[in-house]
Amino acid sequence: MFRGRYQHTIDPKGRLSIPAKFRDVLARYEGGALVVVPDGECLEVYPVAEWERMESKLREQSRFSAEVREISRLYVSRARDVALDGAGRILLSPDTRREAALDKNVTLVGGGLDKFEVWDRGRFEEYDGALSVGDDGAPHLEGRVAVDSIAVADENLAAHLSAPDFFDSERYPEIRFTSSAVRVGEGGEIEVEGDLQIKDRTRRVLARGNLSGPHADPAGNERLGVQLETSVDRREFGLEWNAPLPQGGFALENEVKLDVHLELVHEA
Repeated sequence: MFRGRYQHTIDPKGRLSIPAKFRDVLARYEGGALVVVPDGECLEVYPVAEWERMESKLREQSRFSAEVREISRLYVSRARDVALDGAGRILLSPDTRREAALDKNVTLVGGGLDKFEVWDRGRFEEYDGALSVGDDGAPHLEGRVAVDSIAVADENLAAHLSAPDFFDSERYPEIRFTSSAVRVGEGGEIEVEGDLQIKDRTRRVLARGNLSGPHADPAGNERLGVQLETSVDRREFGLEWNAPLPQGGFALENEVKLDVHLELVHEA
């Protein structure tokens, strides 16, 4: 069974590296053949033996069943064969990436099943943050994100995410964060606790990560890198929309991982 989450990048030629732990599972199957099939806003990846087992079960059903015909027409018909190369990568065609709404940065998700999924990692392109030190010497981190700057591979999905039944960017154009405590370890580890506001909901979150620097850039500016990550349940922020998938389950997971990467410039 495939378990765990891994962040990878699809290279310019469309090749995606498969995590070592997933390759260990695949080694139990004869050969390196896989089947990939777009399903909603993700790509499902099966060992060919598991895919053929699923097809066999489908053939056992009545061909006159409307549900069987729909699965065959909308799901099975889009499946494509791929194979692991010597470097542990699979090649995804432009059509496959487009149908699964995959751009460049992706997350591979194993949910303890006989398949794993590849999801696009959406990102925001307009944001800013500031790290300051108060009179008491305590650091304080705050930031904002422009909701309409969200970037995903599927333009229709991007429009839907800004719509009233999700982020509702017209009424709530920004996501905001204000820290209540920042703790820095001797090795550059950082732990930040604070209030995250999405729409009209504010929840306390705890993020962990690392600091890098300070270092001087070519222009002589002093820079400090901040990397943080945390997970939230999107429903706690009023992001309730979802859609069922033909094979069961839903298009969006409720638990969302947030990755923050900042490059802060010291102001004199």
